[in-house]
Amino acid sequence: MITAQLSVQQMIDRCIRTYYGNDYASEESVLTSNFVQLHINDAVALALSRAMQQNYVVTGIQSVPEGFMSTFIINSFTKDANTGFYTANLPHPPMGTPENSSVSGVFFGSVKGQSRPVLEVKPNEVDYFRFLPMPPQAAFYWMESGTIYVWMRTNMAANAQLYVRMATHIPTDANAPMNIPPDAVDFVYNYVMEKLMKGKGVMEDSVLDGKDRS
Repeated sequence: MITAQLSVQQMIDRCIRTYYGNDYASEESVLTSNFVQLHINDAVALALSRAMQQNYVVTGIQSVPEGFMSTFIINSFTKDANTGFYTANLPHPPMGTPENSSVSGVFFGSVKGQSRPVLEVKPNEVDYFRFLPMPPQAAFYWMESGTIYVWMRTNMAANAQLYVRMATHIPTDANAPMNIPPDAVDFVYNYVMEKLMKGKGVMEDSVLDGKDRS
């Protein structure tokens, strides 16, 4: 699926121009790009949730459309001396989707290629999974808020790089294309404008009687 060729900054500019009646904001403007982007992030998260619900209705499977996915590379880990768990910060907490379906893959990468998948541990398995039979070279992960935990029987290499493929609603580059499918652009734009116009206090004529509200 091809992502929309519209950057976050372009969406911000589009929303601000609409907010000011297709004009540019004046120096006295109190509407900032950061404030608009917060609404954009919320809209993308909601669009992702709606797309997942549609997928479930059609296929019966909880899955995230490819247009919302990104792959992040993590190369800085801290090892807990007491538990042996390796931890690292995620770009943001994973989406609150059922069965952690917003994360589609976790694996190590190096000059030798891609490792076998790092196995996911469910939240109710964290306290006892290490005492169960397992492959000798398997690695396991789970997530808590904005932190990813990794555990393995062997020591992690000093130059290890962990690839995390997950749905994201927060952009890392405002000038890069938005991480949404093309058919979600209008939804995001309309959602943001609805929130902005409510804050502006502009009255809407929502009665279909053929007359404009004066």
